[in-house]
Amino acid sequence: MKPAGARLCSCLVVLGLFAPALALAAPGGFAPLPPLAGQTTRLQIRVLRYTGGVHGKMIVEVKNPGAERESFSARGLYFVPELPAEQAPQREGAAGPFEVASRRGPRATTAAVAPGATLALQLHTYCLDSHRASPTGRERFRVARARLPASLATRIEAGAAGILRVHVDNPDAASGAIQNLVWEARNRAWLVLEGERPGERPAAPPASQPADAGEVVPL
Repeated sequence: MKPAGARLCSCLVVLGLFAPALALAAPGGFAPLPPLAGQTTRLQIRVLRYTGGVHGKMIVEVKNPGAERESFSARGLYFVPELPAEQAPQREGAAGPFEVASRRGPRATTAAVAPGATLALQLHTYCLDSHRASPTGRERFRVARARLPASLATRIEAGAAGILRVHVDNPDAASGAIQNLVWEARNRAWLVLEGERPGERPAAPPASQPADAGEVVPL
């Protein structure tokens, strides 16, 4: 039988081998939800995972630690890979209605969060950086500390709403068109966002590119 000290050492070695993998797989903690312009909120958000490629779904939880019901909107939210900017793939911006895991029915543009409650949501997100590589699904993302500038968020939301009206019976069919809209709006009036690389702005707007969402894993 091994001495107690040897057994403890062996356990620590095994835990040390698995600790990086566990840390990579675990979701981050809750962060303050960036407020919409002119509003305040006590809501908090954390990213569980991203599923997709150029565009896909950001699986998040939204928590209300306050004493009053609050309304959640994804308008202007975007997500930054937890990697150095020079190595990071595309940042992802939310656009269009989202899905609430606990509810059946059509997608929602807002969701009420009761005091003490936590909602699991699937936010439809689109690449903000046409010149960067696509996420692989293994990267961890965090919510940006502020929402997209109002001018950019408005162009994206209005354009996405128009595309979704055309595809009212099949919103998934709109994904490629919304992705190209996001690229066009982003490149037309380039604004520095969180997680920017030095000299990030592309030399010219890209041509329309195929937008493969990849496999989307349900909650």
